[in-house]
Amino acid sequence: MRREYLYHNLATPEEMEALGFATKISCPKGARLFLTGQLGSGKTVFCRGYLRGAGYKGRVKSPTFTIVESYAMLGFDVHHFDFYRIEDPTELYFIGLDQYFDDGSDVLVEWPSKGEGVLPSADLVIEIQVGTEPHFRVLKMCGETERGCAIISNLCGQSFGHLRTDSSPSMG
Repeated sequence: MRREYLYHNLATPEEMEALGFATKISCPKGARLFLTGQLGSGKTVFCRGYLRGAGYKGRVKSPTFTIVESYAMLGFDVHHFDFYRIEDPTELYFIGLDQYFDDGSDVLVEWPSKGEGVLPSADLVIEIQVGTEPHFRVLKMCGETERGCAIISNLCGQSFGHLRTDSSPSMG
C-alpha cells in the first residue's frame, strides 16, 4: 500500500488545536490515530482539538495517570490513551484494551511505542517535533492505511493552513 504524508509547521498551541479539530472533521468514525513526540510537544493539545471537532465541549485532561479517558459523543465514542507510564506492553491487557478498538469508536493514542506488540495498527501516525522557537512545532502525518490516506486527502481538501503532502518518507 502506498503511504501518504502530510507536513505542517505550527507556531502556536491554538494552531495545534485547530489542526486537531480539522483532523476530526476529516476522519470517518472508527479512526485510529497514534501521536508521538517528546513531553510537552502538543500531543494532548492536538487531542483536545480533535475532541472539539467531534463536538465535545467539556474539559479535556491528559490521561497520563488514568491511562484512558473516554468521551461519549452522539453516536460514537472517542477513547484517548496516554501510555507514558506503561512499563511493559502486557500491562495493557489488564485494562481490556481490545474493547476500545472497535469500528464505532475513534482512538487517540499518545506514546504508542509503549504498547508495541499489543496495540492494533494505526490509520494515521502523527509525529510532532519541537522547534527552536518556544511554541514552534513541525508536524508530520503518515497515512498507514487506506483510511489514513483518505484522512490526509480530506484534510488537504479543507485547505487548512499551508499543508504539504507527498508520498516520500522524508521530513522535508
